[in-house]
Amino acid sequence: MDRGLKERLVGAAVLVAIGAWLIPWVLDGPEQIGQPAATALDLPVPSAENPPIRTETVRLDRRESPAASPSPSTSAATGPAAASEDRAAAVTDGASGTIAPSEAVATPATAATAETPADEQAPANERQWYIQIGAFGDQGNAERQAARVDTFGYDAHVSAFPSGSGVVHRVRIGPQSTRERAEAIASSLSVHGFVAQVVFE
Repeated sequence: MDRGLKERLVGAAVLVAIGAWLIPWVLDGPEQIGQPAATALDLPVPSAENPPIRTETVRLDRRESPAASPSPSTSAATGPAAASEDRAAAVTDGASGTIAPSEAVATPATAATAETPADEQAPANERQWYIQIGAFGDQGNAERQAARVDTFGYDAHVSAFPSGSGVVHRVRIGPQSTRERAEAIASSLSVHGFVAQVVFE
């Protein structure tokens, strides 16, 4: 056989062998080196034997009655009262005549309190609150001011009051039984431009 033909056959065989080894490597790609293998993790499954969670509710609105133990203030009050009763009993047993002067002094004091005239307290109870909107020397001006106040739903009246410079005509609303009511009316009139003043008579 010709030498050149042998070389061509050998070369063709080498190419076929290389192709048979190289083609699968190209199609599959290089092997992945160093990739960690996947591991399976076993998670614990809660069993029915585990005890259930306990919940407790604390009520804070319940208060224990302290009737069983006496308070310090009660004990302190009982102590002086018992001591004073013991001293009073000792004075009564030892010298009964010493109690009479104190009783004699207490009796006039009670009588003096009972004899207080009732007419001294009556004026204080009769005094009431008024809302004064103005004081005018001319009665016509006072009546016009009262008419303006009446337009806002209040019953104003004009009263004459003697003063050192003559008669003053006062425009007032009232009387009111409480100061709070009088101040509320005065505040309402101030919103409408009136200069209101609360007076007590």
